[in-house]
Amino acid sequence: MMTPRHTWTARLATALCLLLALAANAQRTTENVSVGRYIYADLAKVDDASGGLVVRFTDESPTRKVIAYGWANRKLRRSRTDTVEAQRENFKPRLAVMSQNGRVATFAKLPPDFYDVAVVDFVRLTFHEGMTLHHLAADDNQPAAEDRPRLEASIATVIMGSREDGIQAWEGFFDRKQLLRTAFADEQAGVLLQQMRTGTAFAESGTKLAGSVHSLDIVWLERTRGDGKDAWQVIQRQQLYRGELERPEFFRHVFLKELSGIRVGRKVRTLKTVITLN
Repeated sequence: MMTPRHTWTARLATALCLLLALAANAQRTTENVSVGRYIYADLAKVDDASGGLVVRFTDESPTRKVIAYGWANRKLRRSRTDTVEAQRENFKPRLAVMSQNGRVATFAKLPPDFYDVAVVDFVRLTFHEGMTLHHLAADDNQPAAEDRPRLEASIATVIMGSREDGIQAWEGFFDRKQLLRTAFADEQAGVLLQQMRTGTAFAESGTKLAGSVHSLDIVWLERTRGDGKDAWQVIQRQQLYRGELERPEFFRHVFLKELSGIRVGRKVRTLKTVITLN
């Protein structure tokens, strides 16, 4: 039988454990997005459009972000030359307004286009996507199976760098990189990758960042030839996500075909398929 003193001690220990658990959970859910504030279109600045898209999910998550990226105005397809900043706001990826505790993502003011969708959960550390990596990629212009490892390795050298031959990595700010998917289109390629900065980093204000900076990117490359070797150079890049997170771990990546090439016209479209994120 517990005495009143023992009961009070047990309750205090339980309360302390609860507070520690809540503090740990709060730390895990910390996300600083100021490091990527300019990635998405500002709906107050984009042109009016009557189209929209609603994407529904089978489960809830308050830390879920959903991004739509149209085909027509991607950097590889439409030059930014002779455009003003107000026009370029329309070319950026769109960030959904979330409701029902993350079960519903709503995009407004979408012009008619085909859209690929990405879903990022910064606590579960998951990245589900249906990105079309190159508009000219097709089954009949992919490299032969025996050539693909060599070409992907040469792309990896450009993206990740090579200590053996002294080649510096593209985007040297990030010290950890992971190539997720590659699509070839004759002399060009589109690559989906994630990057992470685990070393010391500073905000524009000079303040030291406490967490690790994560970036999810589509990178387009073009093949060059010199010294008898295949080589690649980066020609364009689009970030889909950039945030400072507590956990220095890569996102778990899943490709979902149903998030690819969603046609939006002049009305709001609700995607019939309710998306399950495994």
